Amino acid sequence: MVNDSDFFLRHLLVSPVIAILRGLPAAATVEMAVRCWDAGIRLVEVPLQSQEAFLALKEAGGAADGTERLIGAGTICTPEDVDRAQEAGAQFLIAPGFFPPSIMRAQEMGLPYLPGVATPTEMHGALSMSLNVQKLFPADMAGPGALKTLAGPFPQISYVAVGGVTPSNAQDFLDAGAVGVGVGSALSDSSALEYFSQLKSPTKRKNSADD
Repeated sequence: MVNDSDFFLRHLLVSPVIAILRGLPAAATVEMAVRCWDAGIRLVEVPLQSQEAFLALKEAGGAADGTERLIGAGTICTPEDVDRAQEAGAQFLIAPGFFPPSIMRAQEMGLPYLPGVATPTEMHGALSMSLNVQKLFPADMAGPGALKTLAGPFPQISYVAVGGVTPSNAQDFLDAGAVGVGVGSALSDSSALEYFSQLKSPTKRKNSADD
């Protein structure tokens, strides 16, 4: 079985950003994905909320290399979503919530899975399914301070903050302990993309300081 934690941590260490390309036509999705990859962001997510999104995922998959350019599927809620994402070429999966049946299907298929969590109950549930990297969603409602509080009962969880992340608060989430942030509409601004591409993971910043 694939180690989901190792997968996400390995790539977020290089760039602590997941680019979320929602609602774009296929050609625009490919163009934006390539821009993100070229900027150094490894993980690109296409939320599967329409037939156009499946086409966009397939097209973007043709430009991914599976090592430094990875394409994943978002809004994964059911086992059927997992099947359709895998068929479309997704290399990893991201969910808006904690959905055990879809997690089990993803684990059967060997696809890395990032569950969405908002409560301690969901966090514990995801931990019980060996998912140590979790998506704190919606992060803007929880706020960066929640990460420091959650580190008390859940020191083994690494969080990716998603939902309402912008250039004005992304660093706050990373400084509070997040291993990454998920960014969607904010990436439409070219200056924002440059900003996010220059972010460093907390571990990488610490190693650089030690050097």
